[in-house]
Amino acid sequence: MAMLVARLAWLQIHCADKYNTYVQEFLDRPGRLLETVRGTIYDCNLKPIALDRPAFDLCLHYDITRIYDPRFWDIQAIRFFSGENQTGLPHNQARSYLARRFHLNDAEISSIIQNHSVNNRIPLAAIRQVLLEKANSLITELAQACRIPVEQLLEPIDQINNRVYDRRLARARRVYYDNHPDITYTPAANIAELTADFQRLIPDPQQQLYLISQCDILEMHQPHTALHDISSFIALDIEAGFVGSFLASDTNRPITIRSTTSREFPYNDIACHIIGQLGPTSPDPCAETLDDPPTPQQLYAYRNDDRQGSWGIEAAFEPYLRGQRGYVRYDIDHQIVERIDPLPGQDVYLTIDIELQRAIQNLFETQGQIGAAVVIDVPTAEVRAAVSIPTFDLNTYYQTENYHLITLQMPNLYWVNRAFDLPYQPGSTSKPSLLLAGLELGIVNENTTFFCPPRDDSKPPPQCWSPNGHRDIALHRAIRESCNTYFIRIAELADNQQLLEFYNRLGFGRRILAWPNSQIAQAAENALDETAGHLPPPSLSEFRFLGIGRGGFDASVLQMANSMATIARDGVFVPPTLVRMPAAQQPPDRVASRPHDIQLIQDAMQAVIYHPRGTGYDAFNPIPWTTDQLTLFGKTGSTANALFTCFARTPDNRAIALAVLIQTENLPEAAHGGTTAAPVARDILLILANHGYLPQPAYPQ
Repeated sequence: MAMLVARLAWLQIHCADKYNTYVQEFLDRPGRLLETVRGTIYDCNLKPIALDRPAFDLCLHYDITRIYDPRFWDIQAIRFFSGENQTGLPHNQARSYLARRFHLNDAEISSIIQNHSVNNRIPLAAIRQVLLEKANSLITELAQACRIPVEQLLEPIDQINNRVYDRRLARARRVYYDNHPDITYTPAANIAELTADFQRLIPDPQQQLYLISQCDILEMHQPHTALHDISSFIALDIEAGFVGSFLASDTNRPITIRSTTSREFPYNDIACHIIGQLGPTSPDPCAETLDDPPTPQQLYAYRNDDRQGSWGIEAAFEPYLRGQRGYVRYDIDHQIVERIDPLPGQDVYLTIDIELQRAIQNLFETQGQIGAAVVIDVPTAEVRAAVSIPTFDLNTYYQTENYHLITLQMPNLYWVNRAFDLPYQPGSTSKPSLLLAGLELGIVNENTTFFCPPRDDSKPPPQCWSPNGHRDIALHRAIRESCNTYFIRIAELADNQQLLEFYNRLGFGRRILAWPNSQIAQAAENALDETAGHLPPPSLSEFRFLGIGRGGFDASVLQMANSMATIARDGVFVPPTLVRMPAAQQPPDRVASRPHDIQLIQDAMQAVIYHPRGTGYDAFNPIPWTTDQLTLFGKTGSTANALFTCFARTPDNRAIALAVLIQTENLPEAAHGGTTAAPVARDILLILANHGYLPQPAYPQ
């Protein structure tokens, strides 16, 4: 009896903490994270153009991946096989250890004891060997079920183990600092720095492992993604074939299929440069591990399996789209003890009409053109289409062959967004803007004439393109027939600084897309890479090249289209926008102070298309619309590329602005706006009519 009492006292006093820990681990099950859903990107007609679809991930629990980690076994040797147990665990302790640490059943434990017992003890090496054999068998079968090589599963297993170990090390280091307030804590910049500092604090490797072993973190009780987006057929096979796999406990299955989401782009390559794609995150390996329960900041933070917007709208609006994870913890009876609901990402609504974008893109591709087109709704300044050709399929973007072609082998062909990213010399399409500047600055008026002499190739450029010259010419005819000399003279007579400041107000030499706030604007600067274009310095000796859209002056196709929108609004500049919700900030700026001046420019641009001597006349005639339906205003441009800018206005003041660029650097004979770009613009206007933005033509084409 005395021995029994002594034994009970020893258990209650000496072993109380250990068994209380066991009981607490049994009753308090670790929580798990609840995934969120990324917001959807819609076009202006509420058609989803980027959305999350249901998907399946193959996940491996740390309970199985740790078997492959030598560091895990080093920790076991220190915690459970040290001191008197160096030769192994007695049978009774081995049963408890194997059941609690590896969820083995009585039959499996009895088999290990029977086959590997040495002097009534079970060596750690024998336990490790048995578990590795069982794990290898399971992973081999799993790889066969997934139709992949075993190596494709072993690689993520190593990555999972490294992440868990690094985070345990980070927690152990922080705990050490917390327990030594006399030592100043300094965050580590990377895992190498963190490890070096931990080794400095604790030189003994055994003591390092012991402190790490004391850190039980939430990631040790979570499934980790090994394969993303497996097929539903494979997912069903795995669910059916591996439910009863070894090491399974009532809460922690070593192999699970997690219902998740995968980003889908229903329109494939349409508007690919604008929408963007997701890419892997780079979470800080030195960051503190998750608390249990996690803080809101931890739930919002990126985890290792996350993806985030890499470029385009997906990246610019990442804070809106991403959402926030939730958390849930159950007790032993599977009753919810604590729950934090996930917050889904917010949706983003673009101004792009995806069907219009597709129709314009098909037009370019059918004609074999490389280039860009931007369509702006004049009253709202909303970009309805921003086409850049060639394109690529967002759904197959990360396939190795496609990714290398797009981003490495031919990025200048596929990757760049010709509508926003690249600056081009605007050529004569900038002449209406220069004329507005000349009128506002008092350099010319409607009666001002300049003499345009015959072309003399012995003289240096710039000169007029016309061999015979235009003789005495005023502003209306100068726009209609695109006389270079008239606009060279305006640039020569202008104060350089004043002229550049006026161009800047018109949106040249700066980024002009409007965004909801400064945070999004800053993100969009990198995500969409909108060019500011260039204006020449005021000290440039050949400043007169600015008069014909050459020299140090270049602009994006977006800026060219918006210059047309400004003239169509009777001289009011409004920053164009790609987003409706969240709403962008679009402060207007009236750059034309006299209505008569803007009317002069509009009349001259109308003559470009309607007058037989107009540079756009041949491309547009016969004109599909009567002037009772629609009035067209245009301007040709011929540089290294073919350009055409225009706007179309109905009697009830609906208006659409358009800029078209056809890349012709390698085909100089095709670099004429009137013969190459203007016909494409005419076809786009007909497409706009088919989509309800302009009236149906009176004369069907």
